[in-house]
Amino acid sequence: MLLLIANAMFEATRTATPAPGPAQKRWFRTLASRLKGLGRKAS
Repeated sequence: MLLLIANAMFEATRTATPAPGPAQKRWFRTLASRLKGLGRKAS
């Protein structure tokens, strides 16, 4: 279930931003840590 959410978010970010910059990488890192936090709550 969590994998589906992560995949959907990845697809959305990939299509929304044509050129990945340092700002996007920083945002992606915060998104990843947020998803990890959600995973910890779920398990």
